[in-house]
Formats: sequence, structure tokens, C-alpha cells
Amino acid sequence: MQFFNPDGNPCYFQFVFKEKITGEILFESKLVPPNMSLSPIKLNKTMEKGSYPVVLQLHCFDLNDINRELNGAEIEAQLNVL
Repeated sequence: MQFFNPDGNPCYFQFVFKEKITGEILFESKLVPPNMSLSPIKLNKTMEKGSYPVVLQLHCFDLNDINRELNGAEIEAQLNVL
């Protein structure tokens, strides 16, 4: 798994990955500047084999004022642990 902030993007990204049912945070990144990526991603806990509904939240912050949150996104997905 890799999280990426594209080159030329006018904001920092913060990635939050959590279980959909419990809301437990599995991963929370620091601010990622443009043209940088996070890989590998280490989850906060060991997951048993199986398929889990998860939510990826993407938070965007101003490059000149990291306390100013901009738009964001929330994506639902399935995490398959082998």
C-alpha cells in the first residue's frame, strides 16, 4: 500500500485509514508535502486474515498555514488481509 501527494499539488495531505464498523484508526500520517509518498504503511495493529470494510480519509492543509484545513475526501474500500 502506498499513499501519494502528487507533484504540483497546492496543499499537504494527511491520510487516515480506519475500520468502518468500529471507527478504530489503523493508520494516521503526518502531513505529506507535494511530490512525496508514504510506503510501506504499517498499521497500528495486527489484523487477522479476512476482509474488512475500511474508510480512507484524506485531509488537505494549506501549504502556508498548516492549521488551515481545506477540502478533503472519504473513500470506502475493503482491506483484504492474506
